[in-house]
Amino acid sequence: MPKVRVEGPGVWVSCVKGKEKQTVGELYDLFESIADELWPGSGSAGADEGAKSPESPAVGGTPHDDEDEDEDEDEEEDLEKRIANELKVIKKPKKESRFTNYNTETACIVFVGCKAPVDPVKLVLTYLEQAEKTGAARTRFAQRFSPVSASCAANPQEILILANKLFPTAFESESDPPKSYRYKIELKIRNHSKIKKDDLVAQLAACVPKDRGHTVDLKNPELVILVEIFMVTCGMAVVPRYERYKRFNVAQIVESVHKERFEEGADEKGSRLDKVGVESVVGDDVDVKREPAVALQGLLPSDKSEDRGVTGDHV
Repeated sequence: MPKVRVEGPGVWVSCVKGKEKQTVGELYDLFESIADELWPGSGSAGADEGAKSPESPAVGGTPHDDEDEDEDEDEEEDLEKRIANELKVIKKPKKESRFTNYNTETACIVFVGCKAPVDPVKLVLTYLEQAEKTGAARTRFAQRFSPVSASCAANPQEILILANKLFPTAFESESDPPKSYRYKIELKIRNHSKIKKDDLVAQLAACVPKDRGHTVDLKNPELVILVEIFMVTCGMAVVPRYERYKRFNVAQIVESVHKERFEEGADEKGSRLDKVGVESVVGDDVDVKREPAVALQGLLPSDKSEDRGVTGDHV
């Protein structure tokens, strides 16, 4: 297998097998749309000002005998201006795309690189927040998102250097006194066999700032250190709300939202039925308050229902 090197910042995305190409296409559309909202004016979209054709100069009245000659001169002048204008458009430097696809040559996994000012963590969090609010995914094949703030060579020395650069800023707190965070390390290794997972996790934990009392919490972390090792490259980011957003799996977020809405609807329906009570079943002809036994007689299953050939499942 060839050594594929991807460069961060960017986003790792797992997807449906065989749909890698389609996933890249929908990610471009998704990321460009979100980036236009968060970082307007930084993309490659937009019409070039020089693309417009200049207006034809006004021609004053001339004698009838000179009209043909004047028209020929005007046409030559207009043609020269159009050619000059087109050359300006061609030579005008185009803005670089904010996103770049890296061919991982691996099933079910794609990587889209991001260029400044795009922040991969903010980009992914914005999409997941939208999915949670709307209960709808804007992607069909993408599943789990793993942002990468920076990347390096996949060897312990380079990885720890990168961690010491990222962690102080990621664990900063504006509160007074500074906040102590609960955190955990999420390490994934793909197509790489040299680094031992347990050894690297311990080394990364030692890079977390120790002056504020940050503690490890595997069940309810406030911050999660994402480390993605793929072949010869290691990407890293520190993210919040990892468990809330279902480990950054958009499909599970949407499924959870639909489940909660269904349960809320069932609870609301049950509450309305409880308020209606037995009166709606008995009718107005029976005084339920004074004759509860009469009101319920024949409506609820009795111990002798089996004798009448009726089971509880049919009542």
